[in-house]
Amino acid sequence: IVLMALILKLFYRSFDRQTDILNQIRYLAMANSGILELEDDD
Repeated sequence: IVLMALILKLFYRSFDRQTDILNQIRYLAMANSGILELEDDD
């Protein structure tokens, strides 16, 4: 969990000025979770 937090911090710092990329990553993550949920229900 700590490693994940550190990695996320590094990524956030790297893309601090590129919120568009962060938004895209968030959207993809949400889409993936949604797809996984749909597949799980199926």
